[in-house]
Amino acid sequence: MGGVGLPEALIIGLMGLILWVLVPICCWKIVRKTGYPAWWSLGALIPGVNVALLVMLAFGDWPALRGREVTE
Repeated sequence: MGGVGLPEALIIGLMGLILWVLVPICCWKIVRKTGYPAWWSLGALIPGVNVALLVMLAFGDWPALRGREVTE
């Protein structure tokens, strides 16, 4: 009663796989634009590291903006 059947499990698994591939690709683009090494985006796959990466990108100084005047 109320269990997950095979079709639902396949859909959930497929969605998980898509996200597991899509999130690092998006992070790769974002991290590259900030001036950090693009391989840092692989941290998005590691629990805990993904939160630290997000905080660093949100509050850190981006190498790509060094030497430019930025208003917040």
